[in-house]
Amino acid sequence: MSGRLGFLPIPKLEIGISAAGGKVVMLDSADNTTVLQRGRDYAVLGTDISYKWNGLDLRGEYIQQQVSAQSGSVVPQAERWKAWYLQGAYRVRDTNWEPVLRYGKFTSPVASQQQGQLAMGLDYWFAPSIAAQLEYEINHAQSGSGNNNNLFTLQLV
Repeated sequence: MSGRLGFLPIPKLEIGISAAGGKVVMLDSADNTTVLQRGRDYAVLGTDISYKWNGLDLRGEYIQQQVSAQSGSVVPQAERWKAWYLQGAYRVRDTNWEPVLRYGKFTSPVASQQQGQLAMGLDYWFAPSIAAQLEYEINHAQSGSGNNNNLFTLQLV
């Protein structure tokens, strides 16, 4: 079960609250059909905020996921993951160009998966819901984890 409630306390400002819940099933990675474990609770809670004014677009999001404890499991303890980001973008007046700056962080029970990221990008809007995005990401993670590499991305969204 899941859902999201959005509030508009003032024009151009939206605040959202999200939640989801369910049960986890762990499958054998060798055949993806053999059930190794079932019955753990899974919960997600999140909040987001968006403010738009005269070409300026400020937004942020926080999300937390948790799996309950289960004795006898290969990972018996409860585990929690958290992520957040803050982003600012500005649509240059009378153009389709939009520079973007974003910072975010991901925390995990596994230290090698944790990551902080600063991203700088430039979007070109072809239509209200179609954009090309060029971005450079500066990633900060555990050395040698593979999550510490900086990179360029180009995508059509």
